[in-house]
Amino acid sequence: MSSEATNPAGNGEQGYPFSLPLAYHGDVVKDPDLFLSTLKTFHSVMGTKFMIPVFGGKDLNLHVLYVEVTKRGGYNKVVSDKKWKEISGVLTSLRQQQALLMV
Repeated sequence: MSSEATNPAGNGEQGYPFSLPLAYHGDVVKDPDLFLSTLKTFHSVMGTKFMIPVFGGKDLNLHVLYVEVTKRGGYNKVVSDKKWKEISGVLTSLRQQQALLMV
């Protein structure tokens, strides 16, 4: 995380602990490690437990999920346009590609 994007003092407005983003969208799209680090920090600051859900018997790739949802317009757009099956297909395809590499 870049130092200018972090506000650990929690000087946010409207009850949010951050007045600046932990990281910028373009940066987390490009860097899965930055994405996970930022997500873990967010959960820590919010006092919530960070867990990676299981999808198809393996850990869900939250970075790919984030990228696929945001490139389709975000959560509300994915729900209203009923795009979850499309996103599930991307995640399943990725899982199959990873399985082939393990053989």
